[in-house]
Amino acid sequence: MPLLRKMQDWSTTVVTPLSYDTEPTVIVTFPDAKYMFNAGENTNRSFCQSHMNRKRLRGIFLTQVAAQRASGLGGMIMSSADSGIDKMDIIGPPGLRHYLASMRTYLYRKSIDVSITECLPGVDASHLDVAYQDHNISVYSFPILRLPSSCISMEEGEKSGQKRKRSDMQDGPSKVPKLESGRIVWDPDPDECRENALQQMFKPKDSPRDPIELSKEKEGEQTAVDEYKRKVPSRFYKQLSTFSFPPTFPQASTLAYIVVGPRTRGRIDGKKLNELGVPHSRLRSELTLGKTIQFEVIGPNGPETRTVHPEECMAKSEPPAAVIILDIPSVDMIPSVIRSFDTVYKPFRSLDPNDMEEHAVRVVYHLLGSGVLEDERYLEFMKGFPETTEHIVSSPEHSPNPVTFTSHGFNQYRLSQLDPQTFPLPKFNTSAVTPLTNISSLPNKTSIMTANLTASLRPPGPPQLDSSAPDDRFHSAFTQPQPLPEATAAAFEKAKEAISRRPVVHKETPSGVTVLPLGTGSAMPTKYRNVLSTLIKTPHGNILLDAGEGTMGQLTRRFGRGSEGDVNDILANLKCIFVSHAHADHHMGLAKLLRQRKLLPNPPKHPLYVISIRQVHLHLKEYHDLEDIGLCDDPDKNGVVQIMSDALNFKYNEYPTMGMWRVGGDEPWLDLQLSRKNVNDMCRILHLQMFRTIDVFHRAKAFGAHFKHKSGWSIAFSGDTMPTPNIPRVASGATLLIHEASMGDEEEEKEIARVNAHSTVSQAIQIARDTNAENVLLTHFSARYPKMPPSVVVPPEENMAEQKGPLVTLAFDLAEMDLDDMWKMNLYLPAIEQCFKDSADMDVDEPLSLIGSK
Repeated sequence: MPLLRKMQDWSTTVVTPLSYDTEPTVIVTFPDAKYMFNAGENTNRSFCQSHMNRKRLRGIFLTQVAAQRASGLGGMIMSSADSGIDKMDIIGPPGLRHYLASMRTYLYRKSIDVSITECLPGVDASHLDVAYQDHNISVYSFPILRLPSSCISMEEGEKSGQKRKRSDMQDGPSKVPKLESGRIVWDPDPDECRENALQQMFKPKDSPRDPIELSKEKEGEQTAVDEYKRKVPSRFYKQLSTFSFPPTFPQASTLAYIVVGPRTRGRIDGKKLNELGVPHSRLRSELTLGKTIQFEVIGPNGPETRTVHPEECMAKSEPPAAVIILDIPSVDMIPSVIRSFDTVYKPFRSLDPNDMEEHAVRVVYHLLGSGVLEDERYLEFMKGFPETTEHIVSSPEHSPNPVTFTSHGFNQYRLSQLDPQTFPLPKFNTSAVTPLTNISSLPNKTSIMTANLTASLRPPGPPQLDSSAPDDRFHSAFTQPQPLPEATAAAFEKAKEAISRRPVVHKETPSGVTVLPLGTGSAMPTKYRNVLSTLIKTPHGNILLDAGEGTMGQLTRRFGRGSEGDVNDILANLKCIFVSHAHADHHMGLAKLLRQRKLLPNPPKHPLYVISIRQVHLHLKEYHDLEDIGLCDDPDKNGVVQIMSDALNFKYNEYPTMGMWRVGGDEPWLDLQLSRKNVNDMCRILHLQMFRTIDVFHRAKAFGAHFKHKSGWSIAFSGDTMPTPNIPRVASGATLLIHEASMGDEEEEKEIARVNAHSTVSQAIQIARDTNAENVLLTHFSARYPKMPPSVVVPPEENMAEQKGPLVTLAFDLAEMDLDDMWKMNLYLPAIEQCFKDSADMDVDEPLSLIGSK
């Protein structure tokens, strides 16, 4: 237990609830430290939306090492390091080290000391397992096991002496098919190799902070990246050995946490101090610190030494408050959690006065899967806690699904009044499918987990919404509709009039292609822009260009669940994902997306082809050990087939063997001819004439792409790049060029773009002219422009005239465009700009840095 401390307030707050684009995340706050439980996708962006900060964040605890609970961890580490946090503890279940080591080619921060603890549960443990302890909290962990019904219990197996095979510890669906073909691994010891990788990624423990190296890293200079790569051994880039879960922690199991705060000592009784003769001096202060004191007094027989113990003059100390976090994804895990609380953790679920003197369980967070909350066994379990315990529940059937990023949602709501097809409202629901009130046997103090819900542990208090959270203007717009600002309404009418005056040109063969930007920001997510991802819907299948963190959430917000054409249909019809390079903001949403595809109720009948460089494929292969994301070696099945970008480059007959453009490994799965065969198969099912990659100029090895349909339309994508003649050379005459335009054209921005190997708005437009593209869609905007990027807006009257060069427009998150009607978005730009001006927030946008991932 932590030491006895003087009175100190502390609380828990819900950072993100369960929703289409977030997973439950809870933060425990003390005056001098914060501790976060789970880091699901979009945790970073949610901090920005809620105006919370990560200052004093000391530890992150994971209940699972899986996409559902941990896909935001990498972003949180980078953001924390870039905001000045120089030390972080990360605690989680087995597989945590493997997970972090799998990010070694793109997640590195030499400015932060990351201490990693894997909680390795034993069989039939008979003592509290301390996962973490400091002066504020003691955290105990225990496993919630997912065992097949046919498996003998832990106790029975121990008593009978039977040794269980690994296959007995997991049910069939949770097993991950191993990709053993051509696996070249590190030698000698797998655990040592993972540890070596982690040491290369972060600041060595207790090492002095190097201000020069840190400065370079924060500035994003190429020299810092080169120096980092030069220092690491070559084996750092080899594939990690296969990870297997230990027998005592089967795959798909979770960790539970019990967080016990400090025991608060009672108040000093001044009257009693006087009776005991304690002088008015520092001795009284020492008593308040819990120390025994001695002092000289004059007694009947002369001077004597008197000893006073704290308990003689202090009121009884308060029992330490406790918080419990339970992650129970399925009903077959209920027996495991009940068994834990019936044995070693019984004092934390007890009505015994002696146990309640040791600690007071104030809050239990229940992160539940479908069917768990209404299971009679679980309801009885919940009622076993004291009546004073608050139960905060996350459950798919019982949780509402409001819009998370309400700042963007409000802008989308207003723009939908300009064109509801181009600016569709995000899918949301403020009420649950099944309200908690329908469950009659719940404990009285049960509430649903919602964003910014705060529970005070000391002094104890009921959960309530944080009054300092920013106003939610999106949902209130539906309950109290307000007219558009006068200037916005006038701009909307003017744009509609310009659209109506434009002669309609009917194509003999419409492309049927829709372009949907899912994320249009660069390294830093903001309230208004997610990091990069663009969906291309074609008549023969969907293509995704990059997949930054939050891509799955954006897809679900746009298409919803439970109806025809929902996100499951989009995933089922996804046939190609192209990831331009290994910087985090371009692919950290990939694993979660692939996992969701693997879980589709109606599996696709075709493969999904993922095209990228070796570093990205390497991460996916290593992550696949932790969770089945559908990777396969057989293109005839419906799994994920990996294709090397290098093999599709327009100038390579063989892989380069020197410099930045070398492949970087020698595994058999890198085979050039195999990738070319697979891309031919992909082109056939997508009815593409060709798919080629373009080597571009960035701070790391990066490719753009150009693909052409058999009916004639074609799309080129730059990825991240400085202006390069390779794009006009390969993609001449493209129907659409999607080009990054990270920076404005001011001199300062031009220099930043040059240093970080990005393009300015004018440079991107010039490349489109050189390419002779019909349209150019600018995207990947710096967080300097959270709403409207540097203006390329011209009056609609000038747009009506015959234009020279490509039609220029800007990408906005969830703005849907028909490839044949890109001109509409161009004419909307003045109205969009006016709308943003009139709906400007009173607060300052506060993007979360991912500097250095770029």
